[in-house]
Amino acid sequence: MDRNPGNGFFGELPTPWGFKRAGATVCIDADDIHTLYTSLIRLCYLPPLAEKTLPYSLGLYNLAGRLGRIWARRQLTDGQRH
Repeated sequence: MDRNPGNGFFGELPTPWGFKRAGATVCIDADDIHTLYTSLIRLCYLPPLAEKTLPYSLGLYNLAGRLGRIWARRQLTDGQRH
């Protein structure tokens, strides 16, 4: 694995997201600040697999949070009865 920017593994990092490269520089074309921000978030924080599964994983986390609140509420109400 070559750690020189622009070569080998590290030079291929922007490729899965479809960003253009010029050597070790990633080129992002954005019409406005919102598009630029979204592109930077995708590049820095979201691997391609996470980006594809994001709608499903957010839904599952939401469901887990709701179930956790229901469980905690029942624990509190059961504790008050005894």
